[in-house]
Amino acid sequence: MKGGIESNEAPAAAAARELYEEAGLSLWPVRDLGHSTRIARGDTWHFWLMAHSILPEAWDHHTDDDGGHRFAFFWHPIGEPPPPDFAPPFVRALDHIAATIP
Repeated sequence: MKGGIESNEAPAAAAARELYEEAGLSLWPVRDLGHSTRIARGDTWHFWLMAHSILPEAWDHHTDDDGGHRFAFFWHPIGEPPPPDFAPPFVRALDHIAATIP
């Protein structure tokens, strides 16, 4: 997800807001999985374990930002190698998550 933490916004609240805005998911933060400055140069990425009720295996979501975008989402199993076309920052993000979830 692209996005950031707004002024006076806690990272957990930002994670929930960004998931809703960018993916259409209403989830709530359960556990802080830390942060990393090694994902993308000049950025600090925050990671949260989020709770849910029932989620689809794959879905599309349309956003209104920047003139509108349509995204196709799917879940990737933690600990499994990503597909070869995953962008390097997302590979590093998956590595961070896998290292923090037992």
